[in-house]
Amino acid sequence: MKKNWIERFTGLTLAINPVFTLVGLIYLSARRTRGLIAKIKSDKANLYFWLFLAVSGIISIVFSINKSVAISSYFIPFVFIWLYILGRWVIQDPETFVQDLIRGVMILSIIAIIAKIFNLELSIGQVRILDKFGPRERGEILYVADNSLGLLFQVGVVGALGSLLIYWKEKKYVIENVITFIVSICGLIISASRGAMVGTLVAVLYLVVRYSFKALLGAGSIVGILAYFSRHRFFSAFDVKAHSVRIKIWLSSLEIIKDHPFFGVGPGNFGQIYDKYKPASLTKEVTCAHSNYLNIFIGWGIIGGLLFWGWQLFIFIRAALKGLTPLQRVIIAILISFYVHVMVNELFAAYSGFLLGLVDHPSFGKQENFSQQETFKRS
Repeated sequence: MKKNWIERFTGLTLAINPVFTLVGLIYLSARRTRGLIAKIKSDKANLYFWLFLAVSGIISIVFSINKSVAISSYFIPFVFIWLYILGRWVIQDPETFVQDLIRGVMILSIIAIIAKIFNLELSIGQVRILDKFGPRERGEILYVADNSLGLLFQVGVVGALGSLLIYWKEKKYVIENVITFIVSICGLIISASRGAMVGTLVAVLYLVVRYSFKALLGAGSIVGILAYFSRHRFFSAFDVKAHSVRIKIWLSSLEIIKDHPFFGVGPGNFGQIYDKYKPASLTKEVTCAHSNYLNIFIGWGIIGGLLFWGWQLFIFIRAALKGLTPLQRVIIAILISFYVHVMVNELFAAYSGFLLGLVDHPSFGKQENFSQQETFKRS
């Protein structure tokens, strides 16, 4: 623990709050960069993706409506790329890192459950620690609320189930993963995030394809619990009428892409142009496209969007062609839950960048001890 304390702290707090993540991010970036440049240069495919993305983004800024907004938003995808770099080349122990990530979600879920049971509201001065845990409210922990909370709880559900499937013979993980699985589903219910529910189910289906009957039991448990305790939100996730406003926003967003196809309207410039495309039937203010994918394609254009999302798809394909270990499959399952969720919500979580880097982690080619032999065994 002493040797990798900041790495373990980062993993443990990655799904709790961005403030904690920032501490780990700064330390890892400052203290573990020896030889990092050479490692980055060794992956020519990544460098080409990032170079072309950088150039296309500059062109998008040139043609943007509000250049000051575009310049400040330009660097966001590269923050994600830096998280990938840290996950791939700086994190030393991916197995422990993923388990700590799951443990962090367990802690967050327990806090949410206690706060919900007792309708807790806690503030220190003007800083809200716990809020919105009353009846019919969806919870807020350190300013992270609703769908953003759901984006974190789904990591616990998918990660704990995946960890159970690959470590079911190791008692040290079984009990905590069962607890995490249960309390994370409770957290998911509290957040009432339909995007998180759907993302979780799609990711678990991926695990079902790989682990068949064992994962099917977990999938059935999730569906049963959500259908019973959160039936309105769960079933409305599959009701097109319940998403009529969001669908209108998506359709009008596609019109923006149609009119500005190649380089978009400039990074972060959605708010600068949307009123021109906003349907008359939408009376409330629209501040985002409600989709990470649409947001990138609107701001960066089709070229930038294909480079950014295509690079991430390339990482998955490259890893799959080399042969995936059981732990890699669990990491990919968590990422699938994230990618599905952000189809319908404009959200970001730092864990997605770290985990994408872990998919490419060099240690998956090594088998140094018994535990790792089980974890990294090609199958």
